[in-house]
Amino acid sequence: MDTAADKFTWILASTSPRRNQLLKECLPTFRCISQQTDEIKESTKHSPTWVAEQNALKKAAAVARLHPHAYVLGADTIVVFNNRIFNKPKTLDEAVNMLTTLSGQLHTVTTGVAIVCKGNNFKYTFVEHTQVSFLPLDPTFIKAYLTEISPLDKAGAYAIQHPLSASFIRIKGSFSNVMGLPIEALIKALKQLNLQ
Repeated sequence: MDTAADKFTWILASTSPRRNQLLKECLPTFRCISQQTDEIKESTKHSPTWVAEQNALKKAAAVARLHPHAYVLGADTIVVFNNRIFNKPKTLDEAVNMLTTLSGQLHTVTTGVAIVCKGNNFKYTFVEHTQVSFLPLDPTFIKAYLTEISPLDKAGAYAIQHPLSASFIRIKGSFSNVMGLPIEALIKALKQLNLQ
């Protein structure tokens, strides 16, 4: 457990290499520590935006309980189509079904972000949305694409940063948000909160 000496340290509550890479753009020094949490997969009572925000808060709070004097950043990214949440596919068949459903359609990528410092009783959250459209995809391309990107750890079964994605994906909004961390909005928030 951390002590008061850790008061100005940052922790990313994630082991995602993409979030790690993005966070380095605004925080030069941080640790990556992930705690198992009971994430909300979907909710009939609440919006997908609420789900993403609550999951980010759960991730940050779980790590903050063990490191109360650090500022802990949690994030949760979901793909939303027709108010349905597309989480990480469990199988390759599920990944194929996701991309088939999103083919030729417009959807939203939503990332909830939470910053928690238990020792200072500090909690801050925000949510970023990016509009994403897919060109029509044929089954042969979908199968070839999935062999390139390892889809099982990616919400919606696609990787915006992969070179192949540029051939069929168009976005309106933050590119980094689709990768898993809206870095522009985060930098703005850190400045406003005097945490940078």
